[in-house]
Amino acid sequence: MGQDPEAIDCFTKAIAINPNNPEAFRLRGDCESSTAMTLNTEALADYNQAVKLDAHDFHSLSCKSLLEGGNDTTVGRADLAKARLEASAALAKNPKNLLALRCLSYLYTWLGDPAKGLNMARQWAALDSGNPEALYVLGWNSGLCGQNDKAISEFERMVALIKKRRPPRCTSVEANILRGAFSHLKKEQEGIAWYSEQTKNRETAAQAYFGRGSLRYTMGDRDGAFKDFQKAIELRPGNFGYLRHYANVLYSVGHYKESAEVYQKAVEKEPHDHFLWVNLANSYVSMGKRDMAIRELLRASKYEPDSYRIVSALAGVEAPKDLNKANRYFARAVELVSDVIKKNPLQSELYAERSYMYVQLGRFRDALDDLNKAIKIRPIVANYYHLKAGAEWSLKMHKEAIADESHAITLEPNNFAFYHARKQFNTQLQRYQDVLKDATRCVEIDPRNPNCYEERAFCYSNLHDGPRAMADFKKAIELGGSATAYFSLGRLYVESEQRKEALKIFNKGLAKYPHDVPMLSERCNLHTRAGDLDLAFHDVNLAIGINPKNPDPYIWRADLFAEIGEYMKAVADLNTVLSLGTEAVAGTLDNRSRYYTYAQRYKDAADDQALAYRADPNPKRLCTEAKLRYHAGEKETAIALFTRYLRLVPDDQRAMRARAKCMLETHQYENSINEYTNLIRMNSHDPLLYLRRAKAYEGIGDAALASADKEHAEALKKPSHGSPH
Repeated sequence: MGQDPEAIDCFTKAIAINPNNPEAFRLRGDCESSTAMTLNTEALADYNQAVKLDAHDFHSLSCKSLLEGGNDTTVGRADLAKARLEASAALAKNPKNLLALRCLSYLYTWLGDPAKGLNMARQWAALDSGNPEALYVLGWNSGLCGQNDKAISEFERMVALIKKRRPPRCTSVEANILRGAFSHLKKEQEGIAWYSEQTKNRETAAQAYFGRGSLRYTMGDRDGAFKDFQKAIELRPGNFGYLRHYANVLYSVGHYKESAEVYQKAVEKEPHDHFLWVNLANSYVSMGKRDMAIRELLRASKYEPDSYRIVSALAGVEAPKDLNKANRYFARAVELVSDVIKKNPLQSELYAERSYMYVQLGRFRDALDDLNKAIKIRPIVANYYHLKAGAEWSLKMHKEAIADESHAITLEPNNFAFYHARKQFNTQLQRYQDVLKDATRCVEIDPRNPNCYEERAFCYSNLHDGPRAMADFKKAIELGGSATAYFSLGRLYVESEQRKEALKIFNKGLAKYPHDVPMLSERCNLHTRAGDLDLAFHDVNLAIGINPKNPDPYIWRADLFAEIGEYMKAVADLNTVLSLGTEAVAGTLDNRSRYYTYAQRYKDAADDQALAYRADPNPKRLCTEAKLRYHAGEKETAIALFTRYLRLVPDDQRAMRARAKCMLETHQYENSINEYTNLIRMNSHDPLLYLRRAKAYEGIGDAALASADKEHAEALKKPSHGSPH
């Protein structure tokens, strides 16, 4: 029927006259819910009353079960089973009972047996061939049973039947089911045009806006969908089905606060709807409020403690902070959904949902097995191939993953997520031309989405096409792009030596995203290169203020302090970096050692090199520490360090010279003579080596050998015959 205020008023009057009439409650329930299948508290109350008055009312039982969450809740499952029994009994008494056939066409499929649902739909359509809904359900069940050509045929018959009417008109139920038909037939534009006409019909206007919004959303027109859903809600403010979709659109365009508010209202009215709780939690997660998400999911679990969807969602929210707890939740969710699968072995989406849990647990082979089962039951569901591709990629089955993602795209050629996934696969394989094709297709699907342009810009960057990358980043910014777009465009200007343009972009970006630390870092670098150190300090201090626990800005500020000779302030900043627990411990110690060296605190510098060597035993650090120990007056320690280093790098003549000099200055003349002799064998034309060995000979009192080395050094200093003066 659809939500018709006049009809609702009529049934309300009928109920006032006879409050024990179950049919009046049932019919008013149908009016209060746009299709008798969407969330509506008033409708649920009426269906409850109808069942109370007539326990055999299978129609009210089935509608009631869906409003209670259907197969996803204990109450919903029980009512579905009761409705099937009552409808079957009614059909046994009267094989031409159209209402019983209609209900059973849906019920069998919802209970996981689409083959029986198809049989009921055939009987219904044969008896009621002029009913578009009968043709739709016949097509729907045909598709679920893998008879795709038959499904398309029935959908085409249904659309033609409705479009033949003069004047053009349809019921609210028909307006709803046409959405699925147009989408399945891949005739979304035709559907949008048809719904546009139906918006002029007062009875179906709300459903028409909703249907058009759904098709626009499918095609990537989020702005159009957003406006249509708003209009549908304006016309039918109490329809929770519309609110749910409106919240979904709010979420998809990044309005997380608003989507959370809508979902919050919905769960208060319909606390047994799992999807609403999960989506509410996702909104909070997207706002960075994980604790709020956990709180709401725990609240949801009180209503449905055995809901695998809620347990799985809890696992996903817990994962970033407590992986072990998350894995326990995922394992529990697997147990719960497996129990549901035992009762509903032909419900394909259950296998798909369990596959997600297996993926989170790292059980990719089990996930792949589940997705193959889902595809066997429903081979026309594009998302199953998409999920399968993800599992295959994790198993390094790259060829198969790309093939399955491509098949998903064939089934749903306007699905942005599928192109994005294939793009990610090809990016990892460095097939950038293929990436570019998919990135361009994403732009075509959703030309107002800045993310599409950003991703294509990265593709152009990988193909070294700077001008096109810049153009796409500019377009992304024009459409309200992210901080990444500003940052990346600025970086391209820096790389092409257009520093003034880069600075303009970073200034604009930071005006919009003042807390973006990567942009502050780049602008700080530009100010530093331009010699504007005050501005550079301003940016780095802003970055520290934004997140005092981020070690990176302290590293930048340390470099700036070193630039102006404030070495101990630089050291203090690196002390902070180390206290924050940086992963680059050795590199940070190297830098602190360098600043200590500039401040002529050689012992501290040497100590840092020793610590850095323990963190990352690079032999060069032994050599650097040895030199610093020498400058600190610890020459014996320096000799030992040079010796350790030369065992690892025996051909380093600079280290050999340094060790020989240390030996000479610590009066280890014999060792010094041996070191210089080895060096002279390697470089016999260096006069300095002979002079140093001469000093060592003098140290042991051998004047003759000392004199010979000095004479040899003087001879080497003189230009050879024929050499230029």
